[in-house]
Order: sequence, then C-alpha cells, then structure tokens
Amino acid sequence: PSSAVTALGFFAVGTLTGSTTICGNYNVFGTAIPPDFTTLTAAVTALNSRIMTCAVSFTLLDSLYPIETYPIIIQPNGGASATNTLTIKPGPGINPSFTGSAATALLILNGADWVTIDGANTVGGTTRNTTFANTNVSTTSAVIWGQSIGTNDPATNNTLKNLNVVGNASTTTLVGIGFGSSTIGTASVGSRNNNNRVQNNAITAAQFGVFSQGASSLIKNTGTVITGNTLGGAGALALGRAGIYVGFDDGLQVTNNTVNGVTSSLTSADTFGIALGSITIGNTSFGTNNDVANVVVTGNIIGPVSQTNTYSAAGISMATNNYGTSLIANNSVWGVLCDGTSGDFCASIFVGNAGTAYATTLIYYNSVSMAGNRDAGV
Repeated sequence: PSSAVTALGFFAVGTLTGSTTICGNYNVFGTAIPPDFTTLTAAVTALNSRIMTCAVSFTLLDSLYPIETYPIIIQPNGGASATNTLTIKPGPGINPSFTGSAATALLILNGADWVTIDGANTVGGTTRNTTFANTNVSTTSAVIWGQSIGTNDPATNNTLKNLNVVGNASTTTLVGIGFGSSTIGTASVGSRNNNNRVQNNAITAAQFGVFSQGASSLIKNTGTVITGNTLGGAGALALGRAGIYVGFDDGLQVTNNTVNGVTSSLTSADTFGIALGSITIGNTSFGTNNDVANVVVTGNIIGPVSQTNTYSAAGISMATNNYGTSLIANNSVWGVLCDGTSGDFCASIFVGNAGTAYATTLIYYNSVSMAGNRDAGV
C-alpha cells in the first residue's frame, strides 16, 4: 500500500498492482516440522513486504530463538483488518524464549494494527509460555512497544497476552509493555493508539510494568484495557516506578491486576502501584495532569509499594479529571511505605478533584492496610 502523505495532508491508500500477498499459517523455526521461516525476524520481514489477504499466523515451534535481529519491527499492513489479523503464538507444548539487547525495544508495533501476540501454547489457553527479555541497560528502552507514526498512523486494536516480559532491571529498562510515540520515555505521547489490550502478562525488572499515553487532553487514547497482569515481584523482579501508568485516556479499564512489588530508592521520582494522569504527586497537587476520563479501576491487588529516599508513594493515584465519571472500587492496597520529606507523603488512594459537576470520581469498597514507618506528616 501507499502511505505517502500528499501535499494536502491526506493518505493515498490502496494496493499496488502486482503486490506480493500473504495469507494463512507459517511455521517459524522448529525441527519436527519443516519451517517456513527460520527466525521471527525473517517472518516479520516477509510480512512487511507483502499485503495480507486473510488472517496470518506465525506459529513458534522451538524453545530458543538465539539468532534474531532486534528490534523486530512490525510495520503497518494495508491488508490488515478485523478479519485479516496477525497472530504470533507458540505451537502446542512449546515454550519459546526471545532474549536479546535492544536500545529501543525487542518488539515494536510501528503503527501496526490488529496484531495479537499470545504466549499460551494451547488454543484458548491462559498459561504464560512465551518469554521476551531485553537485556539492554538503556533507561529509554522497552521490551515490547507500540507506537504511532507521527500523528497519522497509530497502533490500534492490538492484544498482548499470556507473556513473560522481562527487562534488565528496575533502574534501567523503562517499560515492560507500552504504547506511545516513537520516542520511549515518560513524556512519550502517542496519537490515537486506540483499542489496545494488555492481558494476563507477567512483567518484571523494569521501571514501569505497563505504560500508555495519548497525545493530549483533547486527543486522548480510547479503548485501552489493562487486565489480569502480574506486575513486579521481590528482589530483582521488582519494578522501580509504577506497576501501571496511563495518561491522556478516555474509557480506560484497569482491572484484576496484581502489582506485587514496586520499590525505589531514587532521589528524583515518586513510586506507584497504579498511576493515572501523573507520576508526580505532592500533598496538595500533582506535578503534571495528563488527565484521564471515564476510568474504571476495579479488582486490583496492590502491595507492597515503597519509596525509601524522601519521595512520595501511593497505591492508586489519579490526577484531576476534567470531565466524565470514573470508578475506583473493590481494590486492595497494602504496604505503601515512604519517608517523604515536607511536601511528599504516602497514600493508599490519592485522587484529584476538579471541583465541578462535570467530573465525578466514585470510590467504593476498597480495602486499605497502612502499617509501618512513614514520614511524620502522614
């Protein structure tokens, strides 16, 4: 397809005469069954040069993929649709592992749509049988990253599920799974990366487990679902900044996640279980307000969360909403600790208030346990 922007700023979309097509299932590596491709890199390269005419699946048939070239970048495909999807998934009984070093991300969805990466090795399964591990020490890297291309081509309708996602450390790799712009950072703002789902993944050894941010208050992402993930852990498995951070989003659902260990001794950053709209808080305000709206945060188990070097920590934090009705209910928050100096503090649930009838936040039936040392102001 042609995706060149004309002088008027429009896309010319179509299929070039004689374009090579791709359709059906393809085996990637493996010895029992002759492979169609020997690496996932080769499979994706072929996909990027062809037009999808039906659903495409890449079936992973080996446990180790040691000769990949990272990052593996899935490009937009003119044939992709709700029926012409791409699925990357292990074969029955296979436990694939992709380990490598990329200063950006191991796997990038570069404006790609309708991609499902499913780590379960059974049909319809929920086991986490596939691992992606980025060993790079860059603090602006991710393991899996979805990005919009400028303002015209977002990454939409993608599902990342049943994966083990491992960064280098809680102080290096910035994001386990994230969506933003082509720049990986806390200020990364993607444009209309809508209808993306992060489900039932185990994410460890990164600063942020899951990250997603829209373009602005007026151009929010929509349809984002983050559900059933296990984020962080003890020791080297811990996360350093937050289990989940989302900014500039309307209709976000954060449900049934377990944030099991976020800890930091940084002298320049607050720490969160779930942070919405801001990753900086003080006892009277938010450092930024990348506002979210119509959020549902339910059924999450969060703790412990700790900041040991004079900054703030919160189990659930939501910056001031400008409109809509948001719900924070049936969550469990425990073990939030910090030694914040004046202006910093610890909170189980911390929510901004617009002071208008146009923005309502409902906080119901949450369980909170706060115990242990924290700053004298709390």
